[in-house]
Amino acid sequence: MADPHWNHNVHHHPAVLAAVPDGCRTALDAGCGDGLLTRKPAARSAAVTGVDRSPEMIKLAREHAYVPGNVVYREATTSPTSPCPRPRTTS
Repeated sequence: MADPHWNHNVHHHPAVLAAVPDGCRTALDAGCGDGLLTRKPAARSAAVTGVDRSPEMIKLAREHAYVPGNVVYREATTSPTSPCPRPRTTS
C-alpha cells in the first residue's frame, strides 16, 4: 500500500532528519506545508518552528491529530524581498 503522505519532498525527509543532531536546540522548516516534516525532528529538538505563507496550510498543520508541544506553526514568508516585521525593542 502506498504511503498516503508521499510526495516528492517526503523522499528527502531521511536526509534532512539525519542532519538534525540529537539535542538540537532549534529547528526551522521553511515552507512547512501541512507540517509533516516539521513534526518529525520534534523528538530530538527543544523547539521546532514550521513556517508557511499559506494560511490554509498552517491551519492544516495546526489541526493535525498529533502536534508535539515543542512545535509551533507560523504564517510568514521567508522571501528576502518581502517586508519583514522589525523586532520590538524595549528601552
